[in-house]
Formats: sequence, structure tokens, C-alpha cells
Amino acid sequence: MSLEEKLAIARDHKNNGRYDEALALYKEIIAEDPTLTDAMVEIGLVYGFIGEFDLSLDTLREAAEKNPHSAYALLSLGKTYMMLGMYDESILPLKNVLILPDADPKYRDEAQKQLDYLKEFGYQVDE
Repeated sequence: MSLEEKLAIARDHKNNGRYDEALALYKEIIAEDPTLTDAMVEIGLVYGFIGEFDLSLDTLREAAEKNPHSAYALLSLGKTYMMLGMYDESILPLKNVLILPDADPKYRDEAQKQLDYLKEFGYQVDE
């Protein structure tokens, strides 16, 4: 089975609440190819879904550090910070999505939406 097929199955597990199966498969994928940032991001997101917030943040930070050009990693990190009420920490990764030259427009739009939300509540996002 190809890595793409494994990723699709792991996403299906995650999207359907089968978090143990998703984590196991994502970890298998990372063992095969440690450069797959998206799989690491998915692991971080699953950790958040199961309430392992420290592991979630650690994994998402690691994914963003390994691939600072991954809009998906940066956006996921920023949104997780926001979900946890860590608004100041969310600003930099969200702003970094906006400056990536080849970021997917859907990630750019979502990052801008989150920054606009923070701005509405008085956070300094334009500095």
C-alpha cells in the first residue's frame, strides 16, 4: 500500500473518530517517511482531539520547525493555540502563513480570518 493510500485511510480514521487507529497509521507513515510534514500535523491534531494538548502543541511546533514553509503546519499550530486560549502565541504562526509565497489560498484565507478575529478582540496583529 502506498503512503498516499495510507494517508487517506488514516484521515478517514481521524475524520470518523477512530483516533487510536489514526495515530497508529500516522506513526507508521512517519516511520516510513519522516519528511511527511502533513502526517506529523495530523498526529498533532489527533492529540488535540483526544485532549492531549501538550503533546498536540509539541507535535505541531515540531512540524512547523521541520518545515517552516508548510502553511498547513503553521495554520494548524496557530488555530490550536487559539483553541487553547493562547491568543498571543497564535499570532506569529498565523502571520507566517500569510507571507509564504506559495501557500494555498485556502490556508491564507483561514489565517487572515483568524487574525481578523483576534484583531476584533484587541490583539495587536499588525506589528
